[in-house]
Amino acid sequence: MAEYRSPLTTAMTQKLYGGLSASAGVTLSEKPIGGLAQFAGWEAFSDVILQTFDLLEPLAYNTTRSTGGFTLYRIAPTRVQVHHAEALELLEIADQIDMTQAGFVDLSHARCRLCLSGAAAEKVLQRIAPLDFDLTIFPVGGFYQSGIHHIPVLFHRTDDQEFDLFIPTTWAVSIFEYLYDAALSYGINIMALES
Repeated sequence: MAEYRSPLTTAMTQKLYGGLSASAGVTLSEKPIGGLAQFAGWEAFSDVILQTFDLLEPLAYNTTRSTGGFTLYRIAPTRVQVHHAEALELLEIADQIDMTQAGFVDLSHARCRLCLSGAAAEKVLQRIAPLDFDLTIFPVGGFYQSGIHHIPVLFHRTDDQEFDLFIPTTWAVSIFEYLYDAALSYGINIMALES
């Protein structure tokens, strides 16, 4: 498997920027993508996903489901995006699926995962995306697909003050710059790619 090469290596210089104090309102880092894929199917697609991931009930919209290290996002009636920290685990699952019932597209090379965390994370995201990021509306474990300008983004709330953003690799630098600009008045701590 090819080694991941981040398009943000030169853009994300580790440092504290902006803000009126010595502390940052948010931290922005890139997390390793691991394995990311989209499964799509037809009439029996829900049954295929239930069986493949050993689930007892169908996936809900806008709420992630975690099982065996996999995080599942039901992004459409017959589409599920799946993430795992290890790309090879995802490929092994794909081998178990009957391709007459569902298709598989590896997105690991096509997406980056940014993590925005901190007390001002909601405020920063509200400046750039047309969603309500309030914890009562967008709970931990929830996700929404939307856009930043014309760029599609999947927002996943992983903690009270933390969001993972899955973004197209080709637009990673643009999204980073939008986030940077939106966060500068709160103070932003840029961190290197987590390993």
